[in-house]
Amino acid sequence: SVLARAGGGFDVVTSNPPYLQVADKKMPRHHQKRYCNYELRGGAEEFARAAADQLQPEGVFCMVHRHHRESDVLAAAVAAGFVVRQRITAIARGAPKWVVAVCCKHGSMRAEAPLVGEANTEVVIRDLAGNWTGEWDDICRDLGVFQKQGG
Repeated sequence: SVLARAGGGFDVVTSNPPYLQVADKKMPRHHQKRYCNYELRGGAEEFARAAADQLQPEGVFCMVHRHHRESDVLAAAVAAGFVVRQRITAIARGAPKWVVAVCCKHGSMRAEAPLVGEANTEVVIRDLAGNWTGEWDDICRDLGVFQKQGG
């Protein structure tokens, strides 16, 4: 497999599983068209288990998902053997849109270390008018990624 050739044991694993649940949509009958639906390839649980298998013992796993699926994300992380160290809620146009769970393996030194900063934080990405915020621009600048100006 590709992951076996990469050697596994990653320091950081990020995931953004499909937002839709299979029960939420009508699936095509044709098998080739069905395969195009990413939600059939796994959800938060499968992504968290795969991350646990590929992560170094002291590595960090981050999962981004729709805010209304937060309980699924947190439950999946815990079931896969992770401790959720930080939960970040991304706010856009005045409403919570996404949740980011920052996790480490249960029993790791990182899991037991004192938390730096708040365990639960909010990041306002877009203001009520839909414009990118200075807070988001600062994050993008710190990461070295280009942020499109305006809405």
